Amino acid sequence: MDRGDGTVARGPCARYGVAILVLFIFGLLAVACGGSPEGSDLTIADSAPRDAEAVGLVDLSVIGEDQELALAADPVRKALNRSLGSLGLGSSDLTGAMTFLLENNRILVAQGPFALEQIRQRLADTEHLVMDVEGTEVWFGPIGNVAFLAPDRIAITSDFSSLELMVSQLKEKRALGTSEAISSVLDALPPGFYMVVSGDCAFVAAGCRAIGMSFNKKDSTLSTFDFVAVFDSEAEVGASLQDLNAFVGLQGLFANVTSQTAGGRFMAHGEGNSAEILGGLAPEFTLGP
Repeated sequence: MDRGDGTVARGPCARYGVAILVLFIFGLLAVACGGSPEGSDLTIADSAPRDAEAVGLVDLSVIGEDQELALAADPVRKALNRSLGSLGLGSSDLTGAMTFLLENNRILVAQGPFALEQIRQRLADTEHLVMDVEGTEVWFGPIGNVAFLAPDRIAITSDFSSLELMVSQLKEKRALGTSEAISSVLDALPPGFYMVVSGDCAFVAAGCRAIGMSFNKKDSTLSTFDFVAVFDSEAEVGASLQDLNAFVGLQGLFANVTSQTAGGRFMAHGEGNSAEILGGLAPEFTLGP
C-alpha cells in the first residue's frame, strides 16, 4: 500500500465533547509525511488550516469498496447527504470528506469528481453572491458559504469569517501539518479508513500537545484502532499514564487495549465494533440543525 504524505460550547470537555470524544471514543488516514487516506489526496496535514481542531477525515472510496464497512458507515453517509443536499451533492459523489472546527465553527470539506458548473448554478439560483478571497472562488448566501478550493474539492460552513480564515491560512501555506506536534502524531499513526487529530487535548491529560487516532477493519464486525498522544517529555507521559489509559478505555467501548510509551509519545492499540465507531460520527459530518 502506498502511503501519501456549528459553534461548540463551554469549557474544554463540553466544548469538545462532540468534536473530540465522539470522534475518538466512538471511533475516529493513511499517513506518511502528512496523512492522506489511500485513494484520496485530501489530507489532514495539507488540507486543514493550522488553527483547525478536532480534524476528522473519512476515506469514502475505501469504505465504499467494502460492503460491511459501507453498511456500518450508513449514518455518516446520511449526514453528508443532509449537509450537501442543497448543493445537489450526496455521499455517492464523494471520495473523501473532512470535518473540523475553526474558531468554534464547523467546516466540512468534500472531495470528488464534481460538476462545478451545476453547483455554481444552484448557488446562483438560491441568491448566493460570489467573490474572490485571495484567489479562491467563494460563494456566500442563505444555504451556506462555499469555497471552491480545487476542481475536485469544496468547503462549506455557516460562518463566512471562518471560511475566510481557512482560505487565508492555506494560501499562506499554514496548514495543520506545519504544527510540530500534529506532524509527530501523523508520523506515528498507521493508515486507516478513518482518522482524527487535534492539538487541543489538555482535557485528556496535563501536558498533552496533540492526539490522534486511526481505524482499520479487522473482520466483519470489528475494527482496530491506534491512538497516539504527544508530550514534550517522557516524564510528562509517565505522569499522565493513568489519565491516558482511562481515556482510551472510556466507557469500555474498546476491547483488548494495550499501550506503551516511547520518549514523549503514548501509544495504544485495541479494537471495537465498526458500526458503533462509524455510527457515532454522524453529528460531526452534519452542518446546521
